[in-house]
Amino acid sequence: MKKRYLVLGLVAGLYIQPVLAQKKTTPSKAPVAKTVAKANVSTAIPTDKDVIIGKLPNGLTYYIRKNVEPKNRAELYLGNRIGSLMETEEQLGLAHFTEHMAFNGTKDFPKNEMINYLQKAGVRFGADLNAYTGFNQTVYQLPIPTDSSEVFKTGFKILANWAGKVTMDGKEIDNERGVIIEEDRQRGKNAQQRMSNQLLPFLLANSQYAKRIPIGKVEVLNTFTHDKIRNFYNDWYRPNLQTVIAVGDFDVKEVEALIKQNFSDLKNPANPKPRPTFTLADNATPAIKIVTDKEQPYNVAQVIYRQKSTPVKTTADYKKTVIDAMVNSMLGARLQELTQKGTVPLLVAQSNFAPYQGGLVWGESALQSVIVAKTAKDIEASLTAILAENERMSKFGFTNGEFETIKKKIDAGIDKQYKEKDKRKSAVFVQEYLDNFLVGAAIPSADYEYETSKNLLKTIALAEVNAVAKSLVTKNNITIIVQAPEKDAKDLPTEAQLLNILKTAGNGVTPYKEDIVDKPLVAKIPTAGTITNETKNDKVGVTTLTLSNG
Repeated sequence: MKKRYLVLGLVAGLYIQPVLAQKKTTPSKAPVAKTVAKANVSTAIPTDKDVIIGKLPNGLTYYIRKNVEPKNRAELYLGNRIGSLMETEEQLGLAHFTEHMAFNGTKDFPKNEMINYLQKAGVRFGADLNAYTGFNQTVYQLPIPTDSSEVFKTGFKILANWAGKVTMDGKEIDNERGVIIEEDRQRGKNAQQRMSNQLLPFLLANSQYAKRIPIGKVEVLNTFTHDKIRNFYNDWYRPNLQTVIAVGDFDVKEVEALIKQNFSDLKNPANPKPRPTFTLADNATPAIKIVTDKEQPYNVAQVIYRQKSTPVKTTADYKKTVIDAMVNSMLGARLQELTQKGTVPLLVAQSNFAPYQGGLVWGESALQSVIVAKTAKDIEASLTAILAENERMSKFGFTNGEFETIKKKIDAGIDKQYKEKDKRKSAVFVQEYLDNFLVGAAIPSADYEYETSKNLLKTIALAEVNAVAKSLVTKNNITIIVQAPEKDAKDLPTEAQLLNILKTAGNGVTPYKEDIVDKPLVAKIPTAGTITNETKNDKVGVTTLTLSNG
């Protein structure tokens, strides 16, 4: 589309911010689990009863939920479980090109009539109406008002046109070539994107992902014949690979009827192609990449420990997400303390275990540790410091004090989130349902999340947390990346030096020492004063008090 998103999470992290007032140093060795008690038998997470999930005879899946945040609005999405990985060598870039063509003429909305209609209805193109193409999915999003019955009903007609009625007019295809090629050219106009263009194939090396970057190849975009994109659309845009998601301020029975009315006539191909799946290749030795750019402002280094993962479907999976949150928060607190001490020449230090590159590749997660050093010469010391913290965590785990502190913080966050459960925006629910359709992630209710999280906080043992922490620092599938200003290239560590930092950062690390304040906040409680005078002004309802201290 005119605006697409390709996530490359190179400097990102979400942490529960620690609140620690610490002075006195007390050595404290964390218990390390050699074995962890066998968990209870895992069961599937029950689906939230407030969402209606159905499937049409043609295989199309739909999700419907009433939600009044915001009022008189609805989020309508068309999700397709297909992306650039479904392309052939002659179709490189055509998954993304197809997304563009959905806005350039359909059976019921020729040429630009769809955009014109929606803009008159107050739906802004780009800001509201949008779409994106990834490796595994293509998603169309249509936020729409519900206080106009005609506009609301037309929204489902638009989604159905995207799903199976794009006309693929030859003249419109040729007109769009230049738009997409210009989009690719614009991607190289800033340092972040230029470096991303180099890093993305590296991060996906030796896999089908690296061969199917969604933007495609300019030579293919310039020369492909019309039948190539029409074949892609006819092969892959089919109801058994599609979902309609509707969340908003509406009548759910009316919406279900509109979905059946607009999407039941869509057909699957007589001989549907099997949907392929791909994974990333493993690397036994660390992969290293150093990238510079004349406009890059910071000296950034990152180490990624990648591992296989699965969607959250069961109670055991849910427990793992709670433990991951604990690990992220406690490690984040240590790194914040390291930064605040000022003993290491860094500006930022972050570590976070999360889906690999923001979920760009299904079935992969990673511990991603990032530093921003003050200068290029400081990268070695800064990177050594953050990797030493990873090794400290892996070898010795966390302390009981850290564990109890983070449980209290998470517990408070659970209470706050539950109190605000009725304020959740429709877009939040849409993403949950999209994840369910695309990868099978569970859809728990707010009540389930609250009760389960509360119970887990009472039953999770520190030994279990430390066992998970240890597993995050892997011995293979490690990647090291350095991004820096071009002018600092001569001062950057070499690949050999970076590899040596990785190998030696854990040498001599000792258990974490908690800084504990064992004195009261106020050493001596002050003597209370007295009220020496009181006057009232009844005209304005004010009472004036005079205290003994004047």
